[in-house]
Amino acid sequence: MELTGGEIVLKQLVMAISDLQTDALGKDSVFGNDFLRGDAIYTPDFTAIAKSFGITAYSENTPDGIKKVLAEAVRLKKPAFINADVCRDYPNSGGRSFGWWDVPIPAYMKEKRENYENQIKEETL
Repeated sequence: MELTGGEIVLKQLVMAISDLQTDALGKDSVFGNDFLRGDAIYTPDFTAIAKSFGITAYSENTPDGIKKVLAEAVRLKKPAFINADVCRDYPNSGGRSFGWWDVPIPAYMKEKRENYENQIKEETL
Protein backbone atom coordinates (compact mmCIF):
# COMPACT_ATOMS: atom_id res chain seq x y z
CA MET A 1 0.00 0.00 0.00
CA GLU A 2 1.38 3.38 -0.95
CA LEU A 3 0.56 6.31 1.30
CA THR A 4 -0.09 9.64 -0.40
CA GLY A 5 -0.25 11.79 2.71
CA GLY A 6 -4.02 12.03 2.85
CA GLU A 7 -4.33 9.03 5.16
CA ILE A 8 -4.52 9.05 8.92
CA VAL A 9 -3.53 5.79 10.60
CA LEU A 10 -4.37 5.40 14.26
CA LYS A 11 -2.79 2.81 16.57
CA GLN A 12 -4.42 1.22 19.57
CA LEU A 13 -1.80 -1.44 20.09
CA VAL A 14 -3.24 -4.92 19.82
CA MET A 15 -5.84 -4.61 22.52
CA ALA A 16 -8.76 -4.46 20.10
CA ILE A 17 -7.91 -8.02 19.03
CA SER A 18 -7.52 -9.07 22.65
CA ASP A 19 -10.98 -7.65 23.42
CA LEU A 20 -12.49 -9.49 20.45
CA GLN A 21 -10.90 -12.72 21.63
CA THR A 22 -12.17 -12.12 25.19
CA ASP A 23 -15.70 -11.51 23.96
CA ALA A 24 -15.72 -14.47 21.57
CA LEU A 25 -13.62 -17.07 23.38
CA GLY A 26 -13.42 -16.00 27.02
CA LYS A 27 -10.49 -14.40 28.86
CA ASP A 28 -8.66 -17.71 29.33
CA SER A 29 -8.42 -18.20 25.55
CA VAL A 30 -6.79 -14.87 24.65
CA PHE A 31 -3.44 -15.37 22.93
CA GLY A 32 -0.81 -13.72 20.75
CA ASN A 33 -1.49 -10.10 21.71
CA ASP A 34 1.47 -9.10 23.85
CA PHE A 35 5.11 -8.40 23.13
CA LEU A 36 7.08 -10.36 25.72
CA ARG A 37 10.65 -10.38 26.99
CA GLY A 38 10.74 -13.52 29.05
CA ASP A 39 7.51 -13.27 31.03
CA ALA A 40 7.41 -9.46 31.08
CA ILE A 41 5.12 -7.50 28.77
CA TYR A 42 6.76 -4.59 26.99
CA THR A 43 5.78 -2.08 24.33
CA PRO A 44 8.17 -1.51 21.43
CA ASP A 45 9.10 2.10 20.75
CA PHE A 46 6.76 2.50 17.78
CA THR A 47 7.61 6.19 17.47
CA ALA A 48 11.32 5.43 17.06
CA ILE A 49 10.50 2.65 14.58
CA ALA A 50 8.40 5.04 12.47
CA LYS A 51 11.16 7.67 12.57
CA SER A 52 13.71 5.06 11.47
CA PHE A 53 11.67 4.70 8.27
CA GLY A 54 11.75 8.46 7.71
CA ILE A 55 8.15 8.99 8.82
CA THR A 56 7.26 12.06 10.85
CA ALA A 57 6.29 10.57 14.20
CA TYR A 58 4.83 11.87 17.42
CA SER A 59 4.20 10.39 20.85
CA GLU A 60 1.41 12.10 22.78
CA ASN A 61 -0.81 10.97 25.64
CA THR A 62 -3.09 13.89 26.45
CA PRO A 63 -6.20 14.98 24.54
CA ASP A 64 -4.70 18.45 23.94
CA GLY A 65 -1.36 16.98 22.83
CA ILE A 66 -3.04 14.55 20.46
CA LYS A 67 -5.21 17.32 19.01
CA LYS A 68 -2.09 19.45 18.43
CA VAL A 69 -0.02 16.75 16.69
CA LEU A 70 -2.99 15.52 14.68
CA ALA A 71 -3.48 19.02 13.28
CA GLU A 72 0.26 19.23 12.54
CA ALA A 73 0.26 15.83 10.83
CA VAL A 74 -2.67 16.79 8.61
CA ARG A 75 -1.02 20.13 7.79
CA LEU A 76 2.13 18.34 6.59
CA LYS A 77 0.15 16.44 3.91
CA LYS A 78 2.45 13.44 4.11
CA PRO A 79 2.43 10.19 6.07
CA ALA A 80 2.76 10.63 9.82
CA PHE A 81 2.57 8.34 12.84
CA ILE A 82 0.99 9.29 16.16
CA ASN A 83 1.61 7.02 19.13
CA ALA A 84 -0.84 7.32 22.03
CA ASP A 85 -0.71 4.90 24.94
CA VAL A 86 -4.06 3.35 25.81
CA CYS A 87 -5.37 1.33 28.74
CA ARG A 88 -4.67 -2.36 28.27
CA ASP A 89 -7.09 -3.58 30.96
CA TYR A 90 -10.34 -5.08 29.65
CA PRO A 91 -12.94 -3.59 29.31
CA ASN A 92 -11.30 -0.13 29.55
CA SER A 93 -9.10 -1.01 26.58
CA GLY A 94 -12.02 -0.60 24.22
CA GLY A 95 -14.24 -3.10 25.83
CA ARG A 96 -16.94 -5.22 24.35
CA SER A 97 -17.04 -5.49 20.61
CA PHE A 98 -20.15 -4.38 18.79
CA GLY A 99 -21.53 -5.76 15.58
CA TRP A 100 -20.15 -9.05 14.36
CA TRP A 101 -16.43 -9.71 14.03
CA ASP A 102 -15.11 -12.83 12.35
CA VAL A 103 -13.14 -14.31 15.23
CA PRO A 104 -12.91 -18.03 14.33
CA ILE A 105 -13.92 -20.37 17.13
CA PRO A 106 -12.06 -23.69 17.51
CA ALA A 107 -14.11 -26.88 17.03
CA TYR A 108 -13.51 -28.06 20.61
CA MET A 109 -15.58 -25.09 21.89
CA LYS A 110 -18.73 -26.82 20.59
CA GLU A 111 -21.46 -24.41 21.76
CA LYS A 112 -19.48 -21.29 20.81
CA ARG A 113 -18.51 -22.88 17.48
CA GLU A 114 -22.16 -23.63 16.66
CA ASN A 115 -23.10 -20.02 17.44
CA TYR A 116 -20.18 -18.81 15.30
CA GLU A 117 -21.27 -20.94 12.33
CA ASN A 118 -24.83 -19.60 12.65
CA GLN A 119 -23.50 -16.02 12.67
CA ILE A 120 -21.47 -16.69 9.52
CA LYS A 121 -24.66 -17.80 7.75
CA GLU A 122 -26.27 -14.45 8.63
CA GLU A 123 -23.28 -12.37 7.49
CA THR A 124 -23.95 -10.04 4.58
CA LEU A 125 -21.56 -7.84 2.68
